[in-house]
Amino acid sequence: MPARPAGLARGQGCMAGAAALARPVRRASVRPAPDSPAFRRSASAPLGSSDAHVPSRGAGRGGTEPVGRPGRSIRAAAPARLLPAIAKPRRDGACWRRGRGRAGGVAPGPGRRRARGSGQEHRLSAGARRPPDRRDRCAASAPATRPESVMHETATPRAGLPPVIAVMAGGICAQMLCLGMARFAFTPLLPLMEAQAGLSIRDGGILGAMIYAGYMTGVLSLALLRGPRLRYAMYRAGLVIAVLSTAAMALTTDVLLWGVLRFLGGACGAAAMLLASEFLLGWLLRNGRRPDLGWHFAGLGLGVVLSGSAALAMAGRLDWDSQWLVLAGIGLLLLPPAWVLVPRPEGPARGGPAVARPSRGEEPPPPGRAWFVAFGLSYLAAAWGYAVCATFAVAIVAGSGGGLGQGATAWIMIGIAASAGAVLGSWVAQRVGAFATLAGAFVAQILAVGLLLLPAQSGASLPAAALFGATFIAIVSISLTLVGLRVPDNAGRVMARLTLCYGVGQVLGPAVTGVLTEAAGSYAPALIVSMLVLLAGLGCLVATRRF
Repeated sequence: MPARPAGLARGQGCMAGAAALARPVRRASVRPAPDSPAFRRSASAPLGSSDAHVPSRGAGRGGTEPVGRPGRSIRAAAPARLLPAIAKPRRDGACWRRGRGRAGGVAPGPGRRRARGSGQEHRLSAGARRPPDRRDRCAASAPATRPESVMHETATPRAGLPPVIAVMAGGICAQMLCLGMARFAFTPLLPLMEAQAGLSIRDGGILGAMIYAGYMTGVLSLALLRGPRLRYAMYRAGLVIAVLSTAAMALTTDVLLWGVLRFLGGACGAAAMLLASEFLLGWLLRNGRRPDLGWHFAGLGLGVVLSGSAALAMAGRLDWDSQWLVLAGIGLLLLPPAWVLVPRPEGPARGGPAVARPSRGEEPPPPGRAWFVAFGLSYLAAAWGYAVCATFAVAIVAGSGGGLGQGATAWIMIGIAASAGAVLGSWVAQRVGAFATLAGAFVAQILAVGLLLLPAQSGASLPAAALFGATFIAIVSISLTLVGLRVPDNAGRVMARLTLCYGVGQVLGPAVTGVLTEAAGSYAPALIVSMLVLLAGLGCLVATRRF
């Protein structure tokens, strides 16, 4: 081993090596001089190596002193991955600590640092940390890089339209197809089928009950499906079945087959009401948008308007079977956008807007069993009134002297009012309270059923349709909101029970109405029973205030 040159202190043998390594890569415009504070900061141990280099005041201007064993060159003292940090200080905006490297990075191991105000170094114990520095927080403020897979999964199915408009258009088309055509087209065509196809009032009530039984079966079946791919496949299958079940109504006159087809049409409604809503909500959350499905649910009312307008345009021109085929053709036109524009349920959620939740002291006490029983009965009563009006409204108006034209007009009014009902109910609930709004909706539905008792010549059919359409969606949305506020930790399970109660009311209402109407020869007894059921539901709702 060659002898150390005379005149050099111990530990200064690597000064020439340090200068040789620093000079070839140093740029005067970017890198500081070796004697500048920036160079000394960059030369400190960035990743906790025990062989890190620390500037030394006693080594002379621009000199460095190895922290490891004396006499080692700088290339031997520092690992290769630390050489860029020694030769070039970080100027890319990242936060660096003295002796720790980048903020938020790997914690340093045992290293050396020079005591301030002295020329000596002391060793830091393992895991020792400096007090927090303001510069340490800048790494947290840097935006996170979006993975390429997330960008692909959250992409809009169609690039030709703005993302939100395209996605909402797909949801609206799904609602119009699965609900407006496959489920609610039976209502404007019921009087025509009674007149031309020999369908009795009792059988019409049974077919209406089969629609709601199919919807409830679809809801319960979807509760068993967990995989997102399987749920998306079921959604698309529901779109196809909606078109086929609507067209098949024109191919037979068997009441039993009609019942099966109406059951399938009702099950398709679950695909639009639940699955499409789930996929759209997931897309909104993944893309950091407000989880608002108001326009999506407006598609239900628009579907009612479309089916009613088509029935009104075809009245007196086409037979009942041809009208079913025309409605199936309209559904076929709605199938492609509903198939393509509704996004797939894939991709992690990005941080969307936070939903405000009341503090622990502001939450209402959890309700007891009596509250659930009373509220569930009121919800069942609301479903009874809704199913009766949604199934027989056109037939009631047409049979009271209004004819098919006025009946179809009333159905269109129901759809227009339903499109704005959910938004209007939310606006009123924010000003007068959810309970008062829900009670007012019950009163409005009782008035709507009562107005249907009047003859069509009195002009009461359109106000009745407007009151009914504006309240039945509001009752559903506000009821579920109240349950979510009362039971925030178990809202999903309670909502499922309420949905079962609603389904029971949907099945019982049309079936009982059909039997009573055929026995009495008039809709008046069935409408009176519906009013009494709604009045009892209002009483159960008021009773919940005591529990």
